[in-house]
Amino acid sequence: MFVPQYLSHHQINQLLWDECIDNAQNSMPYAYSWYLNTVAPNAWNALVLGDYLAVMPLPTRTKWSIVPYIYQPYWLQQLGIFSTFALSDNLINNFLKKIPVEFKLVDICLNEGNNFGIKQAATTVCMRANYILSLRKPYEVLCTAYNQNTRRNLRKAQQSNLYVEFDLSASMLVQNYRQQVGNRQPMLKAEHYQQMETLIREAQKRQMAITIGIFDPNGRLHATAFFMKTHRRLINLLPASTPLGRQSGAMFLLLDTVIKQHAQTPLLFDCEGSMTPSVAQFYAGFGCKPTIYPNLLRNTLPKWVNWLYDKFK
Repeated sequence: MFVPQYLSHHQINQLLWDECIDNAQNSMPYAYSWYLNTVAPNAWNALVLGDYLAVMPLPTRTKWSIVPYIYQPYWLQQLGIFSTFALSDNLINNFLKKIPVEFKLVDICLNEGNNFGIKQAATTVCMRANYILSLRKPYEVLCTAYNQNTRRNLRKAQQSNLYVEFDLSASMLVQNYRQQVGNRQPMLKAEHYQQMETLIREAQKRQMAITIGIFDPNGRLHATAFFMKTHRRLINLLPASTPLGRQSGAMFLLLDTVIKQHAQTPLLFDCEGSMTPSVAQFYAGFGCKPTIYPNLLRNTLPKWVNWLYDKFK
């Protein structure tokens, strides 16, 4: 029972797969088949335990048509093992042992539910930080955890008479993100922005999307964001402030609005970041707490291939 099977993409029953992600104790939307099909189209295989009791997606690529490797696609913070029952050290390591040796390079992020017991030869594990907030308490209690800077910027946004609009289009959100953030993320290409538009539309079809913008009385845009909403999490996937919004504190109002709207629900508010100190400080200002997930690196490439990979990646 505790030995997972490696399946290529065409062998995966995506209906059973999504049922597993729905019922997983550590469920995250990144692992749904439709999400993976968007960010790694027809290029993800998997490890599957039994009748889809636990699964591990493995996005794959080939470098120079000769070096197959496993990687972390853009727009996807955490993958790893998702299980309908409690994970253990043995189960985690059984999965990792079953990653085929043909993949000489494995560079993926596991999820916070996999954050223990990793013992694999030739493997380096680095810990990365995310910030989350439980929304079970009333808003009046949640907002008492806001720090002084958050309160001050929230008052500034409110005094500017900024207002909130929901149900913005996918193209508008992606365009604003590309304009405001794209210059700081040169690794993102046109195909990646198209993937995000598709993700938003697919989430909207499934009633799993919150698309939101902040405007001033003159109709000028100050901030936008896309949140993926599941039965367990509310994930902040695409936040972007305009120069006006950075002055007005619009993103503080945007996040406060979403927190207030979902207070007293069983959801986790998932900030999706960050290892950048200023971003981490921003989310901590809302009372969000750090949680850790592993980044797994296994490199058994020959030295000359590593040299080429580092030079031309």
